[in-house]
Amino acid sequence: DFLNGQGLSQYSTRANASLLEVAKTGDAAATYRYHSILWHNTPPEGRDQHEYTNEELADFAKEAKASKEAVDKIAAGSVDTIGAAKLAQKNLVELNKRMDGQGATPAAFVNGKQANAGDPSWLKNAIKDVTKQK
Repeated sequence: DFLNGQGLSQYSTRANASLLEVAKTGDAAATYRYHSILWHNTPPEGRDQHEYTNEELADFAKEAKASKEAVDKIAAGSVDTIGAAKLAQKNLVELNKRMDGQGATPAAFVNGKQANAGDPSWLKNAIKDVTKQK
């Protein structure tokens, strides 16, 4: 998928698939915690950089209080990486449509308009804008 170009271990696809595995359990709180842990521990890009192993991803999922079944699947590498890669490709197509062919992450959209995800207060501002419309 488009996020893997710089690494050697398909980390982005594996991380995405592991997040989807946690989400499939229906535990929204664990999914949110796991997403947050992954986000705050994003490895640097580049072929000479360490990318987390499946076991390390499983440790993060355990820290997020994901189910034992999800943690075990992540550790074993038994997550749907093909489905995750297809989802990432669909997301890239959508990002390219919205971003004049220059799809990239991070990207956030509110009511169809791109938010400045580089601004630490972008979410607060987006909520304020949406609230004004009601």
